[in-house]
Amino acid sequence: MVDESIKKLVPVYALVFLRALSLSITITGPIMPLYVRSLGVSVSQWSFMSTSFAIGLISFEAFWGSMSDRVNRIRILIVSMILMSLVLPLYTFPDLMPYFFVFQFLIGSFFVMVGPTSRALIAELSPDDRLGFNMSLWSSCFAIGGISGPVLGGLIAKNFGYPTAFYASTAILLLAALMMFITGKDDESKEGSNRGISVLLNNLRSIMSDSRIKTTFITAFLIFFSTSAVRSFIPIYASELYGMDEVSIGIMLSLGTVLQLLGTPIIGRLSDRINAKRMLTVLLAASGVLLLTYWFAQTPLHLTVITALVILGFISSSVSLILLTKLADREKLGMTMGLYGSFEDLGLVIGPLVFGFVWDSFGPKYLFPVSAVALFLAIISISQVNIEG
Repeated sequence: MVDESIKKLVPVYALVFLRALSLSITITGPIMPLYVRSLGVSVSQWSFMSTSFAIGLISFEAFWGSMSDRVNRIRILIVSMILMSLVLPLYTFPDLMPYFFVFQFLIGSFFVMVGPTSRALIAELSPDDRLGFNMSLWSSCFAIGGISGPVLGGLIAKNFGYPTAFYASTAILLLAALMMFITGKDDESKEGSNRGISVLLNNLRSIMSDSRIKTTFITAFLIFFSTSAVRSFIPIYASELYGMDEVSIGIMLSLGTVLQLLGTPIIGRLSDRINAKRMLTVLLAASGVLLLTYWFAQTPLHLTVITALVILGFISSSVSLILLTKLADREKLGMTMGLYGSFEDLGLVIGPLVFGFVWDSFGPKYLFPVSAVALFLAIISISQVNIEG
């Protein structure tokens, strides 16, 4: 029998899936770097575009997390879908390429409305003994969207051109907005809350005074710094060093996402029963070792296998989030999720800049040892605090 909390959260999970599907077709998938490269953008310029997206994330995630504690969360989710759908078609005009940095910032700003809002909504409506599993479903729905997005985007771009992929992304976002408008219910909305800035600052100080929560923030930064090497550069790396086309790159990324999808609910259920810190440490160590094996990849098949396993290791970000959810004060869920997301975003801001510099100065293969070191530092970080799983 389906748990009552799952029934309430079905529209939220569906929206998370549709957002992931839409954006992985273009902005967060392999199509975006390949598209801008086809327009003559250099790897260094792409790294700054990727960073512009991340700056949009980090600039607004804590803000939207705080707002989700105060106003109707369903409305925030609907507005996010609509705003992103207004920006995406602008990418289809090559003459506007000098403004792509601005579009990336705007998409990041609107994209980030969903993360802390939906996570807080899931955590608020979940009983304690279902918290890890329900939160892992958030990651699973995100992963499901990411499975078909890169392949679908590659097929659309190859057969109909890059602009059509952006139009498809736009249509999916509008569908998500309509679905949430019809089915979404936020029984726990803080409609009309008038809490002032002093209360928000007190909440911020309270959250940041908890050493265990600060540890998860630091860990999130290091994880996302590391994964930005794969998120932002693997499509270009596979295309230019191994001659892989859009479809084969999409299949490679989707294969990893399938593995991640299968593993995430299992890890989520285990996190409700055993020590989450230990699980996180093992995942980080395995991912770090896998990143080092990129150095020895000789063929596209080698690259595909390694990348799929590395993406599977991205489950560590889900475990880190589950750990945070178990530690967070339910009255400050939105702000806590927003701050956590800001540290994730900080990793995405700094990562592409560092890895773009490494690519240009030392060579593409040096991306991955640097990425591995970040994960080993995350292990040291998480080991400093005694966290009960």
